[in-house]
Amino acid sequence: MSVSDPLEKASTNSDLRVVLKLWPYVRQHRFRLGLALALLPAITATAVSETYALKQILDLAIVPAVPVVPLHLLLGGFLALLALEAVLRFTHGYLLQSTGQRIVHDLRLSLVSHLERAPMPYFDDNPVGRLLTRATTDLESIGELF
Repeated sequence: MSVSDPLEKASTNSDLRVVLKLWPYVRQHRFRLGLALALLPAITATAVSETYALKQILDLAIVPAVPVVPLHLLLGGFLALLALEAVLRFTHGYLLQSTGQRIVHDLRLSLVSHLERAPMPYFDDNPVGRLLTRATTDLESIGELF
């Protein structure tokens, strides 16, 4: 019989609430995130193909035989696969980083709008340092998520 940790359960519920609150901001950028996710199988396939091409090149170098494909074509294909993988990885990273920054931008705009509408007693009750921390550090932490 396992004993459930109440802190772990509270953390899971808290994480779910945070994800649900962030979902409207993420949903606006779902095409870019979907495109970034769609690049993952292509990156993996390219990396696997590189390994196979390198195996063929090394086999030809170690055991001289009559090659089915000339060595210079194998080397060119290997270099082309390396370049393709680099482009795919760059595009994937760029999409994730730029989308994360866009989500943080939207969150900042929403926060500023919320603070502008807040009544003056709200600022008497909440220390400025805490509000600044929320506006900077917490939003950057959310940006790191993406």
